[in-house]
Amino acid sequence: MSAQRFARAAIGGAIVLIVCDFGLHVALAVIRPDAYGPLASWAIPRLTDRSIWLIAAVIIWLSAGSGGGIFHNEPKPLHLVGTLMVALPIIWAAATMVVLALRVTVSGTWASQGEIFLSGHYYSEIIISLAPWLLAGGVLVLTARHVES
Repeated sequence: MSAQRFARAAIGGAIVLIVCDFGLHVALAVIRPDAYGPLASWAIPRLTDRSIWLIAAVIIWLSAGSGGGIFHNEPKPLHLVGTLMVALPIIWAAATMVVLALRVTVSGTWASQGEIFLSGHYYSEIIISLAPWLLAGGVLVLTARHVES
C-alpha cells in the first residue's frame, strides 16, 4: 500500500469521524439540551479538537509525495511499527499546533493566548511527551534491520 493511498484513507476516515461525532452530539443535544447547552458553546471546540485527525492525515498525504513514502516497499512489521512510532507522534504534535493556531486566530486571542508559541516550556513539554515514542520507534527500526533481514 502506498503512503498516498494510506493518507487518502486516513483523510476519509477523519472526515467520517468528524461528521459522525458532530451528528452524534447534535442528536444528543436535541435529546438532552441541558447537558450540552447552546450549539455554539460546544460545537466549535469539539470540531477543532477532532480536526487534529484531519490535519494529521493531510500532513501524511503531503509528506508522502509521489514516491510512496514509507510504504513504497512492503515493510517488515517491526520496521513499519517503529517508523509509525516515530512519525505519527510528530505528525500529531504538528497537527495539534496547527489546530491551536487556527483556534487562536479564529477567536482573535493572539494577544493573550498566542504567546504560548513563544514559550520554551510549551516546546519542552512536547519534546518530553514525544521522547519515549521516538526512542522506542528508533529501537524497533534498528532491531528490525537485524531480526527481520
